[in-house]
Amino acid sequence: MLHVVTPLSYPAAVLESGHEITARDLHAHIVQRAQKDLDEALRPELDGTAVTRELLRGDPAHEIVKTARGRKVDLIVMSTHGEGARSTAFCWAQ
Repeated sequence: MLHVVTPLSYPAAVLESGHEITARDLHAHIVQRAQKDLDEALRPELDGTAVTRELLRGDPAHEIVKTARGRKVDLIVMSTHGEGARSTAFCWAQ
């Protein structure tokens, strides 16, 4: 199962409370949350099944193709439900 976090394309954000946060801090939070979501994604449904979970950073299309080629993947399944990590995760079978 793979999830790719896209790099931020803006320098900073302002939280609702008015506190500034750097793009690096924001991206670190996004990566941390994505890892947590990926670790928990489909856990009950895949119980008893060997699953490799991997989080990458970069362009999703590029990273998915690169990973699929590198692992000689036979099948890619992409969800479209918009449920956090499940929305961009893919599973493969060899």
